[in-house]
Amino acid sequence: MKLTETTDASAWDTLVLASDDPHPLQLWGWGELKRQNGWQPYRLLEGDRALAQMLIWSVPQLGWKLAYIPRGPLRGGEKKRVDGAVLQTLRDFAADQGAFCLQIEPGWAEEASWPDGWRQSRRPVLMHETFAIDLGHSEDELLAAMARKTRQYIRKSAHDGVLVERDRDGRYLDQVLDVYSQTAQRAGFGLQTEHYYRTLFTELGEQNAVYVALIDKKVEAFLWLATAGRTAFELYGGVTATGERLRANYTLKWSAMQQMKAAGVTYYDFNGNLHDGVGRFKQSFGPELVRYTGSWEYALKPAQYQFFTKVWPLAKPIGRFLMRK
Repeated sequence: MKLTETTDASAWDTLVLASDDPHPLQLWGWGELKRQNGWQPYRLLEGDRALAQMLIWSVPQLGWKLAYIPRGPLRGGEKKRVDGAVLQTLRDFAADQGAFCLQIEPGWAEEASWPDGWRQSRRPVLMHETFAIDLGHSEDELLAAMARKTRQYIRKSAHDGVLVERDRDGRYLDQVLDVYSQTAQRAGFGLQTEHYYRTLFTELGEQNAVYVALIDKKVEAFLWLATAGRTAFELYGGVTATGERLRANYTLKWSAMQQMKAAGVTYYDFNGNLHDGVGRFKQSFGPELVRYTGSWEYALKPAQYQFFTKVWPLAKPIGRFLMRK
């Protein structure tokens, strides 16, 4: 099996969307976004079909290369069997680029059986457990699956004047980023740079689905999705104190699901289950618990791989401390 690269953004996205199970993290724009953090994207074709967008990162100070495929490859896995020939081809390409390790996080089922030499990674990027909703059901069926309180909050927030709008041209982006900053401060999590999110909005283009909940024409909550074919994938979300009080995020999420359904999306992925308050909020919408096969990796250069997995996690914070002295 021989791989070729394409440098045609439109052709790549067309092939990704034509694949059996397209995912937004395999789109051209996602690879361009990851350049912001030092990743080099490679769009790999198997004949005339898209196989995988591989991202390669050089470890700071060392120059060693790590290869990574998010929610790919786009073929090669079934419920209980993984195509070893596909994995071998991807390993060969990563090795040709000088990578010491190939890590992949495909959208394959938990039961997938992996060939010898592959091991589960201790450094997952994406969560292996998520909530998802089949939007192929009718709206009445979707509502019936929700918790009673969730249906009440949806009706109440709409009655209290919460309006939901999709931001297609970035007119609300400043407010969205401000709400996200407020949310991060309250919840205690870190953010990327503002430039990162603006680049995402530009690079994904129409594959973005950014929804805002407006109260008196002001953004009080937002939900940022990425889409590819039948799949919608939640990326980010946030809500202000006012938005929380008026339950704006309930009617916001329901409106987003309705509009995604109308656009032909059938698989709505909540992007993870954190087993916390956010997880309980997601679960109240009546989703199915989905378990993917998880994060797997293959050592292409065993000595470098051993150093990176055992020493680098310890050396990195020490280096940061010394640089501050």
